[in-house]
Amino acid sequence: MTATDIRKKAREALAGKWGKGALITLVFSVFSSILSSISNRTGQGNAISLIVSLAIVIIEVPISYGLIISFIKLKRGEEVGYFDFFKDGFNNFGRAWGIVGNTILKMIVPIILIIVSVVMMGTSIRLSTYSAIISNSNTSFSGMAIVGSIIYFVAIIYAIVRGLLYTVSNYIAYDNPEMSTKESVEKSAKLMNGNRGNFFVLELSFIGWAILAVLTFGIGAFWLIPYMQVAIVCFYEQLAGKDTTEAEVISTDKASIHMNKKSRFSN
Repeated sequence: MTATDIRKKAREALAGKWGKGALITLVFSVFSSILSSISNRTGQGNAISLIVSLAIVIIEVPISYGLIISFIKLKRGEEVGYFDFFKDGFNNFGRAWGIVGNTILKMIVPIILIIVSVVMMGTSIRLSTYSAIISNSNTSFSGMAIVGSIIYFVAIIYAIVRGLLYTVSNYIAYDNPEMSTKESVEKSAKLMNGNRGNFFVLELSFIGWAILAVLTFGIGAFWLIPYMQVAIVCFYEQLAGKDTTEAEVISTDKASIHMNKKSRFSN
């Protein structure tokens, strides 16, 4: 399925639900803005700011997971409230952080390379400054800085490419509550292997919409974000073999109810 087909399926899934998607995004954005404002008010570099920043991160991870659940429900035509991402997020607090933790473990190599490269670049600047001040010489440590820069950019590219493997981990974890978070992350890697390019193209195809959102002073983002999120759900369902329309889901539910009634009568 091409990016155009996935976007079309996302628009069909959002038919009659664009407003709800925009309002869910608005509520989430307001909450995120409040957290950001609290963080800014505590200042920077002191113990209180570090504690507040850590607390905000601890809260944001499950809330973001809850938002993904909201868009999954929205796409599938299930009942979802504007504030459900709070409840769904905190009800899956450990699961949300389990996905993050296992993803970090899988990304440990590029993370270490990025840290090493940043240390190398920072050290080269400090040594050059120290040499100029103390010994009044022009000793250059540009070689270290160049190597550090190369490692940094290579590590960033590596991190992006590898990170794409775990794009659908949250969706798998939601659909498969019996799976551990480690298994969800590993299954995501299997599903995304060979499909990272397709996902990248899908994300890239929203650039025009993103430009329009900017031109509307960010207001358009309240519709763009649900559009993108539902498109990702469609992409995931296609990979996982769960590609069903809302009508099919409703039909299946009705058939199940009918069978249950028939079973009761026969008994």
